Amino acid sequence: MAPAFTLVLALFTLVNVAVGTPLALAQNITAVTKTNIAVASSPSPSLSSPSSSASVQKKVTVLTKLAAAPPPSAVPVQKKVTVATNPAVVVSPSPSPSTSLFKVPAQRKQCEKLVERREWRTLSREEKASYIDAIKCLQSRPAVKPVIKAARSRYDEFQAFHINQADAVHVAGEFLPWHRQYVKNYEAELHKCGYKGGNPYWDWTLDTHSDQTFAKSPIFDPETGFGGDGQLFTYKLPAPVPPAAMRIDPVAFRGCVMDGPFANHTIPLGPGKYIGDHCLTRGIKEEAKEFLNTPMVDYIMTQTNFGDFRIQVEGLPITPGHRVHDGGHYGVGGEMSNFYSSPGDPLFYLHHSNLDRMWWNWQQMKPERLYEITGRSATVPPFKNVTLDYPLIMSTLGPSAVIGDVMDIHSEPNCYTYI
Repeated sequence: MAPAFTLVLALFTLVNVAVGTPLALAQNITAVTKTNIAVASSPSPSLSSPSSSASVQKKVTVLTKLAAAPPPSAVPVQKKVTVATNPAVVVSPSPSPSTSLFKVPAQRKQCEKLVERREWRTLSREEKASYIDAIKCLQSRPAVKPVIKAARSRYDEFQAFHINQADAVHVAGEFLPWHRQYVKNYEAELHKCGYKGGNPYWDWTLDTHSDQTFAKSPIFDPETGFGGDGQLFTYKLPAPVPPAAMRIDPVAFRGCVMDGPFANHTIPLGPGKYIGDHCLTRGIKEEAKEFLNTPMVDYIMTQTNFGDFRIQVEGLPITPGHRVHDGGHYGVGGEMSNFYSSPGDPLFYLHHSNLDRMWWNWQQMKPERLYEITGRSATVPPFKNVTLDYPLIMSTLGPSAVIGDVMDIHSEPNCYTYI
């Protein structure tokens, strides 16, 4: 090959990589990366179903090399991992953090007062009751202008918007910022219902090292928590074999929650994109302890750039096994296990507050991380690199924002912290 042609080809390839053009489109691809692959496919039928590979048509072999000692469920260094996907595949490394850090925003006004988000079990009995009452208030208030007409309450309206936006905000660079703004708007609605604290978080590591079963976590207490597991034979899915597009794992739907404050709650949306009244369902999995323990969290916190950190938080289908995000959804099961309709379970918001807390703690480890953002805006073309001015649309839920607005939670208009 002529030297001049070789130089032109190299420059063309470099430009393609810089703007996020797919490095490969094929049915069988072998790539070397740090587990930060982006697969343009229909992921597992459930947000966290361990048996999701059965319904796909082609396979991609990816040579995975982890940046640090892997957790128990991670892939050993240089082990070949077979990742199931559709025939149309995009496999590429995450863009480096520098590709999206065009400039750090000017110093934002720091908040004079911070709302404290605390772990659920540190709240007093009265504070817990106030939080539950505020949720019930949202479940009784009429929806404003839901994106799905079947949503009746303001609480349903939040679930409806997540159903509508899920494909756009998962497996993408905006995953963590979008959910940060989404939970912030939910917290603001709780305040309108009289709750005065910050949205609490659920630190699942406290339950994974206990001698008690996962289902015995205080979060599932019927008196001071959110009710327990689903009861067998109390719920039937809308279809015995739901379409793959619904991403429903039938095994996760053990039954209706029969105790606690939401035992009689009716959900009009879900599971998946189904519409129809049904109970709050769960199917708690003891094996979730493996994905939510301290070694897993510690491993994720060792990631050195936002792209790798976000991927290791989010989990399937872009990691070889469960991580904390999908592991938490999988561990609760039922409605919570579904990619689309999971906000039907109030535990969704405590789970995502803890993920947000993890991200904030990671941001605090180095000054340059406060505004570090990168990643593709979607899993399929057309996509671009998310930047600090990338919009986080919230529609009727509350204020929309750009990513730069939500990065520093101690600055206005965020004004909250984790303790």
